[in-house]
Amino acid sequence: MDGLATSPAGFAVAAAVWLCVPLLLVVLARVRLGAHLLVSVVGAVTFVLAWCGSVVTAGVLGATGIESGGWLWALGISCSAGICEETMRYLVFRTSYMRAREGWNTTVMHTLGHSGIESVIECLTMAFTLALVVYAAAMVPAAELEHVREMTSGDLLFTAGLRVVMGPVIHGLFATFVAAAVAKGRPQLWLAAIGLHAGHDVIAHRIGTLGETVTYAWLAASLVGYTAVILWLRKRWFATESATD
Repeated sequence: MDGLATSPAGFAVAAAVWLCVPLLLVVLARVRLGAHLLVSVVGAVTFVLAWCGSVVTAGVLGATGIESGGWLWALGISCSAGICEETMRYLVFRTSYMRAREGWNTTVMHTLGHSGIESVIECLTMAFTLALVVYAAAMVPAAELEHVREMTSGDLLFTAGLRVVMGPVIHGLFATFVAAAVAKGRPQLWLAAIGLHAGHDVIAHRIGTLGETVTYAWLAASLVGYTAVILWLRKRWFATESATD
């Protein structure tokens, strides 16, 4: 356990945030907005299918010798995420099930399912990583083990909190564009969502090289700025919508 700064209790608290907050948000959306619960499941499936594409991309980048964390890797993985997630979201929003429930409340519920399963996957990934460090460190190459130790020695509660707060906001912005692309018959908004998603991810992957102060400032600006844009776009594109049953 040498080099492991995370206690079992610390991880348990972080895991509770990773797993429980997304579920709570879904329940609140159901109660306050009257949105269909099954839409959140559709959102979760949407992310998982898109995530498979990003996993394949990461494998291809690794097989070609591109260094993880570098500019080229960040660009490749970010463009893959933008294309896979927003295209899958666009195709799902075009299904008869989603079109029958088309509107802002459905967009919110889908977003919560989408970001919620991402939070669950991040939690499970961290749990596996911690188990690897504690029980199977000898099986991991020295260079990789150091990277794994860095992942597990950070503030996991902050990481979990950041995921459950930023996730719905980030995906909410992209989903707003995609929902409007389908509802208004403007596929260019779907393309805009791809570009926005890829651009955000490139910055997210590289911002850490500029230091903690810049990173925290960017996170705060993104949270406030994205939220403001979502509210503005809602008034512009969904202002006349009636409540979903």
